[in-house]
Amino acid sequence: MDQKLKEIASLEFGREIERLNAEYAQKRSSTLSQSAARGFRSPAVLMNIDLEHMDAVVRAYARIWLNLLEEKHSGVLTRQHVDFIVEQIKSVAASRKSGILSRPSHPPINFAGMAGEIARRSDSIVASVRRDLEIRLRRQEAGLRKDPQENPNVHISITNAANVNLGTQVGTINAALNTVADQSPLHREFAQAIKQISGLIAHSPAIQETDKQQALQVISELVNQAGLKPEERSTGTVKALVTGFASMIGTAADVTTLWLAYSHLIRTFFGI
Repeated sequence: MDQKLKEIASLEFGREIERLNAEYAQKRSSTLSQSAARGFRSPAVLMNIDLEHMDAVVRAYARIWLNLLEEKHSGVLTRQHVDFIVEQIKSVAASRKSGILSRPSHPPINFAGMAGEIARRSDSIVASVRRDLEIRLRRQEAGLRKDPQENPNVHISITNAANVNLGTQVGTINAALNTVADQSPLHREFAQAIKQISGLIAHSPAIQETDKQQALQVISELVNQAGLKPEERSTGTVKALVTGFASMIGTAADVTTLWLAYSHLIRTFFGI
């Protein structure tokens, strides 16, 4: 690959890393402060913040290389370009995964389970970017207009809850639940329960906005786990999320009542 392009990519990536690291530090600090105030620290929630950061970093690097290569080649994306970008982001994802696994702030509870979840999420991010690039390439080959929404930077599966409207969070959760519900009657019961809980959280006047966002983030991760095959799920992550959820909804009596009503079903669904 052109050495000048590599130098430019490195400089642009450095600029993006500064911005993303600042956002990450602020989000993590805010979450730790909220957890300390509640007297509970969820390693799964902290891990999710790390995974959000990894997702954003990988997609930023993919976007940088996509823009550079298309600009260099008069807007044309080739199969070689796609393969090159995928190899680049694999390296970035592997580096970020190692960083998360070596971070001492993760408690050692069921660390193997968390490590497996981190590895799966890393692979999923790379696969998602590869898919978006493939769609972009095939649309180009078919003579279709390149839709800006196909840029790999746009499709971010793990959302930064602090910057997203609650309605958007609930909508994303419900869309994922529709897929989960089709798998079996038990999946359908789980989906119906989660839809009710997430909707009630979003509209509860007794829960602070930041707590709503964090609670919906936890629900989103539970839905992600529900969509996996049982043998692919991280039991440690699920247990940590379910155990810490009650502290996030605080004194909201209606939400607490609904959560208690469905918690047995949710635990049964995950086998915990």
